[in-house]
Amino acid sequence: VFPNMHEFLTTNELQLKDRVKGDIKQHLTELGRQLPEYFPSMGNANSWVRYLFTNFQQKQLAEFWVKMRAEFPELSERTVKILVPFATTYLCE
Repeated sequence: VFPNMHEFLTTNELQLKDRVKGDIKQHLTELGRQLPEYFPSMGNANSWVRYLFTNFQQKQLAEFWVKMRAEFPELSERTVKILVPFATTYLCE
């Protein structure tokens, strides 16, 4: 899960204390519980974003829709808002 941490600990012949491992596990568990509050599952409601065109597979999804802005400005705008829901709250958190 953390290859850099594992590599660092192995290289320096270190081990994490059980308390630290527990704290990390608790933090990740809580983070996993809270993330859906910020990024709820979209289900299939917005599947058109992904399956409207077939050549999106050749590009990153957001990159594809940004390039579609000239041809489909309103559709591209809606799509980018769905793909990047956290952009407007990033600096507030």
